[in-house]
Amino acid sequence: MSKKLQHIHKYQKVRWGKLQTIVWRCMITGCPHYKHEEFMLGIKSICHKCGRPFIMTKEKLRRDRPKCDACQHNQDPAISKLDDLLQGI
Repeated sequence: MSKKLQHIHKYQKVRWGKLQTIVWRCMITGCPHYKHEEFMLGIKSICHKCGRPFIMTKEKLRRDRPKCDACQHNQDPAISKLDDLLQGI
């Protein structure tokens, strides 16, 4: 029996099949997960630059390899983590 992987997926946009349909594939080694583009809005993913989780938005769906807000706007991820902590207080 196969063991189900438990992780947040690291999505990348790829073209699949003869019709070159756009799907989102998890790029973590050994993960066979794919999701159609229309089901990606609001899904949690891992940033391709810093490795932090974020939520997929319409803006992020335009990219092939989406990044979190901090990396997308060239902000230091450490500063973004500090901002997250301060907002929680």
